Amino acid sequence: MSWATRSRRILLELTEANPQQQGESLEDWGKRVKKAIADDYPFAQRSGFAYKVWCRERTSVLYDLGIVKTLPKKSSRAIAELAAMPHPGQTTLF
Repeated sequence: MSWATRSRRILLELTEANPQQQGESLEDWGKRVKKAIADDYPFAQRSGFAYKVWCRERTSVLYDLGIVKTLPKKSSRAIAELAAMPHPGQTTLF
């Protein structure tokens, strides 16, 4: 399993565990989700390739949720990895 796949899976679990509460503003929810993500960093060191991938995937997930306004730059390799991954709610045909 690649760093991007592991990171995205963990980030999606964290966002599902911290849903937006009724009446909570997007800004407050964003702060709460960002803190949960920062507190639950799963890899050993906050440096190197794994951390760069984590940061890129974190920004991508936060963008999908509408918390962050800009999408991170992705290499063609990372785009190919994401394209090969089925959507969480999608079943595979083959």
